[in-house]
Amino acid sequence: MNDKKNILIILLLISSFCFSQSLDRKTISKKHEINRSIEPEMRGIEVANIIYYIENDLQTLKAYENGKVKWETNIIKILGNPKIGKPEIRVLTFNNLTITISYGKHDFAVVSIETGVIKFHGAD
Repeated sequence: MNDKKNILIILLLISSFCFSQSLDRKTISKKHEINRSIEPEMRGIEVANIIYYIENDLQTLKAYENGKVKWETNIIKILGNPKIGKPEIRVLTFNNLTITISYGKHDFAVVSIETGVIKFHGAD
């Protein structure tokens, strides 16, 4: 019985490594801003060895530090759909303590780089 249990645990560990999303280094910028409207292949910003990355759903922003998730936030689940445009992140701009996000066509939010707490910042 213990052998079956050990094999199951090993299989679960292997599958978790195989199916977790990996970061594609070619999609991560060293600049402090990416605009997916201009560069649709870009997905993240790396600043001071922390990567701020837009996940495959284009709604979730994760911070990775030393290869581990520091925090994550789903902008649409927290703030709701934008007034106009697709419910996805278009622009990330790194500021010293925050990341400004443009989503939809004209909606903006600010995310704390330390905690991932997100606040609606307005729409134009």
